[in-house]
Amino acid sequence: MNVWKRWIQSFSFRTFSIITIILSTFLLFALTLGTVKEETYELEEFEIAPKTIRAPKTVEDTLRTEQERERVAEEVPPSYQFSEDVAKNRQAIITSFFDYVKEVQKTGEEGEFNASHIEKVQEKASAFDLPDEPFQLSDAQVMTLLEARPDALDRLAQQVHDVVGKELAQPVRKEQVNVVKRKVGHELSKSAFLHESLQPIAQLIGEAAIVENETLNKELTESRIAKEKEAVEPVRILQGQVIVREGQVIDSEVYRQLELTGLLTEEKSYKPLLGLLLFYFLIGLVIYLQFARMDEPIVDKKKAIVIVYTVLFLLAIAMRLLALIDEEFDMQLAFLFPTALAPLLVRLLTNEKLALMTTVMTAIIAGLILQEGYASMIQVEITIYILLGGLFAIYYLGDNYRRASVLRT
Repeated sequence: MNVWKRWIQSFSFRTFSIITIILSTFLLFALTLGTVKEETYELEEFEIAPKTIRAPKTVEDTLRTEQERERVAEEVPPSYQFSEDVAKNRQAIITSFFDYVKEVQKTGEEGEFNASHIEKVQEKASAFDLPDEPFQLSDAQVMTLLEARPDALDRLAQQVHDVVGKELAQPVRKEQVNVVKRKVGHELSKSAFLHESLQPIAQLIGEAAIVENETLNKELTESRIAKEKEAVEPVRILQGQVIVREGQVIDSEVYRQLELTGLLTEEKSYKPLLGLLLFYFLIGLVIYLQFARMDEPIVDKKKAIVIVYTVLFLLAIAMRLLALIDEEFDMQLAFLFPTALAPLLVRLLTNEKLALMTTVMTAIIAGLILQEGYASMIQVEITIYILLGGLFAIYYLGDNYRRASVLRT
């Protein structure tokens, strides 16, 4: 024992604390190593799941998100734009055509018309042409128009003008054009205001005048689709979510989710391990800085740093055992951990500042070890539980070291 004491006393506080911190860091790292190791499985599609597998982390399911966005996009109704000018333009063409017919009538000598007159009227009728629907009146129909009395021609022009205007005052989409054409043609072919010889001509001109006046607004439709897509929340596989239960078949969808969450990858990520090691070195740095500021004899500081790390190590062992037992129960046994133990031991053996620091360290380590198993991260509920319990113990104990006070705490 004296040799051991002399050997310890031979080191300076800085050297002794660095050695203690490094050794303790690796011991604590070894104890909590299993809590952050990523678990992977060697599974194939249509295989039976050997156990219930949960998502170790929250990830976005980009495929499902895109499918949901496409579904929403398909449900967005197209936006149409109605134009009142279409009716006015088609009525203007009708008026212009019949005015031209009356002008041609005036050029005929004593009501006699020849092929040139007919050709002029037919050229004027081309104003009713559509890209895929050329319009032309027959020679006989043009002759009928030229031989009609002016008042009959005026009634014909007015009747076609009014019927077309009435129908185009309402929205007419591309798929509705033929229906409206038939409606207009039927109304004009049976009009009591027109001579029987003029009714078929009125029908042809009226039908030719009907076009769509409510067109698809692509920009507005695409804008609404884009807005609806943006409003779709990303589909996520949540941390702890059951991907497949024990005994179920791993179908294509389940297999894809397992790949997405990294449960099938053979490449191990060392980031969690490096993060854990860095965490313990940061704890060591905080402890070293705390002791470096203490105005105490070096011997007492060496004892205190050994006490702090011994308490942390023993409590970590207790937590690890509790975590192993917890796996066998449906309820979480982590809340049975004595929260006041660490601060009491350190407070009684050292001082209140070190007890406070140890409480914080214990709470964080507990959050790492006493987790439910599927999340490679700190279990916040346990951390808060142990932290508050430890702080209350320090506050309640105060400077009272009597046995009754310790037991009550």
